[in-house]
Amino acid sequence: MTTYIDIEVPGQTFVDVEAATGAPGPPGPPGPAGPPSTVPGPAGPAGPAGSTGPQGIQGPQGVQGPAGSTGAQGPPGTTGAQGPAGPAGADGAPGAAGPQGPIGPERRIYRVNLSQTPTVSTSPAYTSGDAMGGMMTFSGAALFLSGTGVILAAQALCKTPALLPILELWLFNSAFTPTADNSPFAPSDADMAKAIGIIPIASWYDDTANSLAVWRGVAPFVCVGTTNLYAQLVTRSAVTLGSTSDIVIGIQLMQDIAP
Repeated sequence: MTTYIDIEVPGQTFVDVEAATGAPGPPGPPGPAGPPSTVPGPAGPAGPAGSTGPQGIQGPQGVQGPAGSTGAQGPPGTTGAQGPAGPAGADGAPGAAGPQGPIGPERRIYRVNLSQTPTVSTSPAYTSGDAMGGMMTFSGAALFLSGTGVILAAQALCKTPALLPILELWLFNSAFTPTADNSPFAPSDADMAKAIGIIPIASWYDDTANSLAVWRGVAPFVCVGTTNLYAQLVTRSAVTLGSTSDIVIGIQLMQDIAP
């Protein structure tokens, strides 16, 4: 085997020397390890793709979470505009006439004026609370036995000028035992049970000849067993009358004409 080597001689040109090659000598001892290379080696080729692994086992179902809190109520919506009025419905057929009811009783057709002149005393003078005269009977106050009506007015005439006594007209539905004239008025319990009203006579209008007191109101009455009303005067002031017929009492009433 012939080996050519180049020998570089300073200041000289290169020459080729042919040297005879001898038999190879034994290998030398290994040299010291060089420093680690800082330059990475080229990337190796990509390996083959791995095979797909088996499918995992499905995990348990999760626990349901708590319900969320209710949200606050929103403000009310605005009122919608009113829709147009619908067309008027057709008139229905008139209903059948009902049966005629019974005729009710006619009431308080007749207006009647009744008057009484009680026998009074001139001496001694009356004191407050005394009965004045005896029992007065207003005959025909009703049109039928135990009839009914309404007293609308009462008046008292005093024939002596300037006398203005304060009086009461006590009314009874049947006869009673009167208190004696010029004595304290004191009807029994049984007689008081027959009383149906008291009419005050105190508003007087006087002139040079006499005086007149008038009461107006509504005082219903019922006669018991007769067509009459009964009454007695009571004075609530001290008074001396001028004659035994000094006082005249009148009542104006309306009578029921059917029971």
